Amino acid sequence: MLALSKTGIGLPAAVHQPQLLTQLGLEPDLVDRLMHVDEATDHFERLPPNVQILTPEDERYPIERIDPALPLAPILYAAGNLQLFRERGIAVSGSRSAPAEALRYVQDLARFLAEQGWNVISGHAVGVDETAHASAIAAGGTTTIVAAEGLLSFRPKARLNLSDSDSFLLVSQFEPAARWSGFRAMERNTTIAALSDAVVVVAADTKGGSWAQGNLCLKANKPLLVPDVPREVAPGNQRLIELGAIPLDPHAPERVFDNLGSGSLEEKTSGQLKLPT
Repeated sequence: MLALSKTGIGLPAAVHQPQLLTQLGLEPDLVDRLMHVDEATDHFERLPPNVQILTPEDERYPIERIDPALPLAPILYAAGNLQLFRERGIAVSGSRSAPAEALRYVQDLARFLAEQGWNVISGHAVGVDETAHASAIAAGGTTTIVAAEGLLSFRPKARLNLSDSDSFLLVSQFEPAARWSGFRAMERNTTIAALSDAVVVVAADTKGGSWAQGNLCLKANKPLLVPDVPREVAPGNQRLIELGAIPLDPHAPERVFDNLGSGSLEEKTSGQLKLPT
């Protein structure tokens, strides 16, 4: 159990004296954290009882997902079905302003993955992410929501039915009261990729979060799959394919695994997707 207290710092008399703390050689960032220790303690106390605070020492922490190229935060805040950390999972990412045909593809893809027993992982943004989460649950499957804010600030999208805690895992790497920001959204992209066996970027521009997600996967050698659509539909898709992403038939989401080699579904073991060499 994570506990914070002034007395546990070892400098109780100095906690509210930033100048003294600086003179003692503490880094400015640590001084700022100490100055807000009371506020941080309150945030932890306000977490609902169903939120678990996980560190690598906890057997429920997804330590088998740790990859130097896609580092996981040392503290994860999680609620829902923690077993989904260890289930086979495909991440689905894409533009917030994806066209209607892209959202239909996401709906069909998430439904297919759910029917095949794959957990659908995404980042809870409007558009592609929201559609992926909602479609997986509607199909009787499961989904992992990787939040770009702390869980005290998290508000589920209206389309998401989170009444069944077995159907979802909600996870955040950010302090409980942290609010959504573009910077945090970029950071959580690493967590999305780390928790998945492969990533599908449905509709990307040549800038922004989906583009960054695709490039992150390519650099980390995380299997990246991208619908092969014209540049005028999603200009980033063709560029990601040119850089090494696996092209997908945009009209056949059920063929998502075709170019990963035969038997990939059966070879999925120990939290990792085995790809042909």
